[in-house]
Amino acid sequence: MFSFVEKDWKTESTYDTNFAPIPERPGVYLLVNTDFNFQHEVLYVGSSKNLKQRQSRHEVLRVLSEMYDGLGVRFYFREEPDYLSVEKQLIKETQARFNTQWR
Repeated sequence: MFSFVEKDWKTESTYDTNFAPIPERPGVYLLVNTDFNFQHEVLYVGSSKNLKQRQSRHEVLRVLSEMYDGLGVRFYFREEPDYLSVEKQLIKETQARFNTQWR
């Protein structure tokens, strides 16, 4: 069972210790919804050769932000050279609602 630990991931959505600009390098990312009880639900797992470009053009992020009224859907990322295999592993572990492959 996957347990999301916010400090293990970077995000540009806060100014806490995990704040970082999104790099133009390969990595994996999570689209996470945080509810009013600060429970984190991983909605989607993805990977990209260029995280910054992917985040700026991400259709699923736009749709999920609309579905969840823009409240709490955040883009968390981690640089990973072997991003494809890490993505596959994370999808299996998280069973993210909006991923259908590799379950």
